[in-house]
Amino acid sequence: SAFSVPNLDISTARVRVSMTDAAGNVTSTQSGTFIIDSTAPTISTFQLAAGATSASGNTVALAMTATDTGAAPSGITNYCFSLSAAMTGQVCDASIPTSYSLPFASGSYSVYATTIDAAGNTSAISSYAISLVLGTPPTVAVTFPVAGDSIPSTLGDPLTIQWKS
Repeated sequence: SAFSVPNLDISTARVRVSMTDAAGNVTSTQSGTFIIDSTAPTISTFQLAAGATSASGNTVALAMTATDTGAAPSGITNYCFSLSAAMTGQVCDASIPTSYSLPFASGSYSVYATTIDAAGNTSAISSYAISLVLGTPPTVAVTFPVAGDSIPSTLGDPLTIQWKS
């Protein structure tokens, strides 16, 4: 038979079970203990390392502080990150990752994070806004020959082209 445990948060619970058959015979009582954890972990700090708000590469360093508290904490088992507030496409790891990859394009992004404990409780989603500023590609200008120049050349002779960046 099944028994539904109430939504409690206690460090140790005990259950005692005995059975009575149709003839009235009663078994000896059996008991067992278990832990009930209904408290979700919390994220108190989530940001780029050193509190930065911008990054110059698409792999960013993260810093997070998360705890699992309550009367019976079971411990955080997953740290999850996503670019979606709905946490679709999330990447999860058993430890706090030291880096996270953003799309390879300059722009403003929000990175979202959540944690999950061993009992399956999920923290509220935290977010952090990041401005990704990737370097601009170098420019190249041909300085010789200039557009419209006519260069005398014989087929097979080397042609010198000059440029600056």
